[in-house]
Amino acid sequence: MTEPTRQAPGLDPEDLKGCCAASYSSDLVALLLGDSYHPGGLALTRRLADGAGIQPGNQVLDVASGRGTSALLVAREYGANVAGVDLSTANVSLAGRRR
Repeated sequence: MTEPTRQAPGLDPEDLKGCCAASYSSDLVALLLGDSYHPGGLALTRRLADGAGIQPGNQVLDVASGRGTSALLVAREYGANVAGVDLSTANVSLAGRRR
Protein backbone atom coordinates (compact mmCIF):
# COMPACT_ATOMS: atom_id res chain seq x y z
CA MET A 1 0.00 0.00 0.00
CA THR A 2 1.39 3.38 -0.94
CA GLU A 3 1.24 6.45 1.25
CA PRO A 4 -0.80 9.38 0.01
CA THR A 5 1.23 12.26 -1.43
CA ARG A 6 1.61 15.07 1.07
CA GLN A 7 1.82 18.71 0.14
CA ALA A 8 1.80 21.97 2.03
CA PRO A 9 -1.69 23.38 2.58
CA GLY A 10 -2.65 25.73 -0.23
CA LEU A 11 0.34 24.78 -2.40
CA ASP A 12 -0.61 23.50 -5.82
CA PRO A 13 2.29 21.63 -7.49
CA GLU A 14 1.24 22.94 -10.91
CA ASP A 15 1.40 26.53 -9.62
CA LEU A 16 4.87 25.86 -8.24
CA LYS A 17 6.07 24.46 -11.58
CA GLY A 18 4.67 27.47 -13.42
CA CYS A 19 6.33 29.85 -10.98
CA CYS A 20 9.71 28.14 -11.42
CA ALA A 21 9.36 28.08 -15.20
CA ALA A 22 8.52 31.78 -15.24
CA SER A 23 11.47 32.60 -12.98
CA TYR A 24 13.96 30.70 -15.11
CA SER A 25 12.75 32.43 -18.25
CA SER A 26 13.47 35.89 -16.82
CA ASP A 27 16.37 37.93 -18.17
CA LEU A 28 17.43 38.70 -14.59
CA VAL A 29 18.01 35.00 -13.86
CA ALA A 30 20.01 34.71 -17.09
CA LEU A 31 22.09 37.71 -16.02
CA LEU A 32 22.77 36.19 -12.60
CA LEU A 33 23.38 32.58 -13.67
CA GLY A 34 24.90 33.11 -17.12
CA ASP A 35 24.15 30.98 -20.17
CA SER A 36 24.07 27.64 -18.41
CA TYR A 37 21.74 27.23 -15.45
CA HIS A 38 23.09 23.94 -14.14
CA PRO A 39 26.10 23.41 -11.84
CA GLY A 40 29.24 22.74 -13.81
CA GLY A 41 28.08 24.78 -16.76
CA LEU A 42 29.13 23.92 -20.28
CA ALA A 43 32.25 22.10 -19.07
CA LEU A 44 29.94 19.57 -17.39
CA THR A 45 27.80 19.37 -20.53
CA ARG A 46 30.91 18.44 -22.53
CA ARG A 47 31.96 15.85 -19.91
CA LEU A 48 28.51 14.26 -20.02
CA ALA A 49 28.44 14.23 -23.83
CA ASP A 50 31.94 12.71 -23.94
CA GLY A 51 31.03 10.13 -21.28
CA ALA A 52 27.86 9.20 -23.14
CA GLY A 53 29.81 8.84 -26.37
CA ILE A 54 27.64 11.34 -28.26
CA GLN A 55 28.46 11.24 -31.97
CA PRO A 56 27.14 12.90 -35.11
CA GLY A 57 23.61 11.75 -35.89
CA ASN A 58 22.81 10.58 -32.33
CA GLN A 59 19.40 11.53 -30.95
CA VAL A 60 19.60 13.51 -27.68
CA LEU A 61 16.77 14.77 -25.47
CA ASP A 62 17.50 17.73 -23.18
CA VAL A 63 14.81 17.84 -20.49
CA ALA A 64 14.37 21.21 -18.76
CA SER A 65 16.53 22.71 -21.50
CA GLY A 66 16.00 26.32 -20.45
CA ARG A 67 17.21 28.67 -23.15
CA GLY A 68 18.84 25.78 -25.01
CA THR A 69 22.48 26.48 -24.18
CA SER A 70 23.46 22.85 -23.53
CA ALA A 71 21.27 21.54 -26.34
CA LEU A 72 22.84 23.91 -28.84
CA LEU A 73 26.35 23.02 -27.67
CA VAL A 74 25.71 19.29 -28.13
CA ALA A 75 24.18 19.89 -31.56
CA ARG A 76 26.96 22.16 -32.76
CA GLU A 77 30.03 20.52 -31.23
CA TYR A 78 28.97 16.86 -31.37
CA GLY A 79 26.72 16.86 -34.44
CA ALA A 80 23.84 15.28 -32.53
CA ASN A 81 20.17 15.83 -33.34
CA VAL A 82 18.93 17.45 -30.14
CA ALA A 83 15.38 18.08 -28.97
CA GLY A 84 14.91 20.32 -25.96
CA VAL A 85 11.82 20.55 -23.79
CA ASP A 86 11.05 23.09 -21.08
CA LEU A 87 8.00 24.14 -19.09
CA SER A 88 8.58 27.78 -19.99
CA THR A 89 7.22 28.69 -23.40
CA ALA A 90 9.39 31.84 -23.25
CA ASN A 91 12.52 29.68 -22.91
CA VAL A 92 11.44 27.42 -25.76
CA SER A 93 10.88 30.47 -27.94
CA LEU A 94 14.29 31.95 -27.04
CA ALA A 95 16.03 28.63 -27.70
CA GLY A 96 14.35 28.33 -31.08
CA ARG A 97 15.59 31.77 -32.12
CA ARG A 98 19.17 30.89 -31.09
CA ARG A 99 19.37 27.96 -33.55
